[in-house]
Amino acid sequence: MAEQYVRKVSPRGQVALPRPLLGSLGVRPGDRVEFVKTEEGWAVRRYRPEGAFAKYAGALRSRRLVTLDSGELLDELRGELPPEEGKDG
Repeated sequence: MAEQYVRKVSPRGQVALPRPLLGSLGVRPGDRVEFVKTEEGWAVRRYRPEGAFAKYAGALRSRRLVTLDSGELLDELRGELPPEEGKDG
């Protein structure tokens, strides 16, 4: 049988999540959780917003970016550097 927890909703609409659930989600005090509508119902998961730099994670692995000076690198990250020759940008 699957694990199941029942919690009472407070007058303010709050629910305390059980410690085993917090642990499996990797949620600590002060973290945010999100509720996502799925085909099966609702899912709860740890909220991880895409930070301002998340889309650039691993960008320096590109050989092209490693050869750029700091000004060119900033232009590339801003989308202001022209695409490489022979490639569509």
